[in-house]
Amino acid sequence: MPVIRVDSTTTTTTTALDPTLRESLLTKLKKEIAGETIFGGPVVFEISAGTECFDVIVVWEQWVSVSRSEDRTALILDAYAEDKRQRIAQALGVTYDEAVLEQLLPYVVVSQFEHEKMRLLAFRDKADDVLRRIRTAKREQGGFDLPNGNVELRFPTREMAEQVQIALLQKHRELNWWVTPGRGEFST
Repeated sequence: MPVIRVDSTTTTTTTALDPTLRESLLTKLKKEIAGETIFGGPVVFEISAGTECFDVIVVWEQWVSVSRSEDRTALILDAYAEDKRQRIAQALGVTYDEAVLEQLLPYVVVSQFEHEKMRLLAFRDKADDVLRRIRTAKREQGGFDLPNGNVELRFPTREMAEQVQIALLQKHRELNWWVTPGRGEFST
């Protein structure tokens, strides 16, 4: 197999990213990493690499305004404190659609009621309330609001998905949560 390299003398390391936009995104990203959750903010996945190093995937619709992956990566790295930044093995910034397309979030947490839509008929007049509770619970755990109004709860590892499933079962047992590998056809 050949080795393919980019000639560093012909590439530019400058960014076309507007400084005001960069600072705004960096501030929001730092807040999210610090635990100050903001509506519409990024969802940050820190995945252990089996050592003290870890990978970071940041799923955020704001990445649409940052076309270069190098700029996204630089923003993610700059958002971390120096001690943590040095332990990051890989940082990747993607939109929700990019994450799904690249199969970066293959595990979906769903309520049994989403899978068995017929069970909602048993609630008849309470069906809207049940769906609202499912969507709210998903948002609280980092669910992604889709353009069609549904909310999808996706994760890069089965372990992360199972941890959230356990948290949901503890708080909303009656909604019967489970993990499925999939394409999200059960999102509400």
